[in-house]
Amino acid sequence: MRWDGTGQANLPGIPPAGDISDFDPDKLQVWYGPNQEEKWKQQGYDDRSQRQFYRFLATLPSDPDRMMKRIREEHAIGSVDGETRAQRDWREIDVLYRWVLIPPNVQAGLFRALAKIPGARVTTGVKDPLGRAAIGVSVNYAERTSSGWQGKQEIFFDPESYAYLGQTRNDGETVSARAAWGVVNKPGAHP
Repeated sequence: MRWDGTGQANLPGIPPAGDISDFDPDKLQVWYGPNQEEKWKQQGYDDRSQRQFYRFLATLPSDPDRMMKRIREEHAIGSVDGETRAQRDWREIDVLYRWVLIPPNVQAGLFRALAKIPGARVTTGVKDPLGRAAIGVSVNYAERTSSGWQGKQEIFFDPESYAYLGQTRNDGETVSARAAWGVVNKPGAHP
């Protein structure tokens, strides 16, 4: 994902969303488009570039309650009718961890905010989806939420750095893991 939101690249073997009639699994898939940052802001979209998210996150206070208040005010993701504040807070933090480069000084506060969500449980000594030692933070939704989640939702963190490692949803039905994350200077480069 480009820092300014004007492009993205999928590694070979990963098909893009939409029409894949000309997809070559051996080729890096690169897409560039116009700068949308100002348009998104003016039209009230919840889409933001990495740069916009990073600039916002860097201003957050370290206190988890004040942090969540600011995140709610920013309204970084779209609303779902019928969602409780706790469910929205979980979904908001989940999206930030999965898709956004988080300033190091914000990671600890965001982790504490996640752990403070009503119903959240922190478990040490667990394994992430790749079998690495982890800390798990989970919620369990007995009933389907307005956003469609049901069952156990768990996010995994490195026990030393608290870096995001991955997640499972719905008792393991949806699994994702982050093997690497970094900033590079061209499409297809590895961190």
